[in-house]
Amino acid sequence: MKTRTLTLATTVILICSFVFLSSLVRADPGDEWYQGRQGHWVQEQNAWRFRDRNGSEYRQYGDNWRWAEPAPMARAEANEWYQGRRGHWIQERNDWLFRDVDGNMYRRYGESWRWSNAQMAAGEDFLVEICANFLEVIQFGHESSVFS
Repeated sequence: MKTRTLTLATTVILICSFVFLSSLVRADPGDEWYQGRQGHWVQEQNAWRFRDRNGSEYRQYGDNWRWAEPAPMARAEANEWYQGRRGHWIQERNDWLFRDVDGNMYRRYGESWRWSNAQMAAGEDFLVEICANFLEVIQFGHESSVFS
C-alpha cells in the first residue's frame, strides 16, 4: 500500500511540476502571430478567439470565421492609462471595458468590476487546484476515494 501511495505521489508531483514549469517558460502571449497580426488566443464563454494588439478579434460567427474590428466611435485612444496600465476603452454590448496593451480586460462582472487576465490559459486554474488539493491530501495522510 505504501509503495502504491509513494508511486502515485511521485507521479502527481512530476505532473504538477510540469504544469507549473510550463506556465513559467511560456512566451509572452502578445508574441503570437495569426494571419499577419500580432496578438494572443483567448477563450471566452467556451469559444476561442484571436485578439490582436489593436483590439480586433478573429472569431466564429455561425459556421464562418472572420475579423471583427472595433467600432471606431466606441473606441478611445490606445494611449490612455487606467489603474497604471496603458490601453484603451471599448464599448461592447452596451457596456464599457478597458483593454490594456497585454490583452487584459477590466470589465463589469455582475455588480462589480475586475480584471480578467489574458495570460492564464484555459484550464490552467483547474489543474493548479487539483495539484494543490492532491498535495494537501498527501501531506496530511488522508486518502481520497478518488485514488483508492
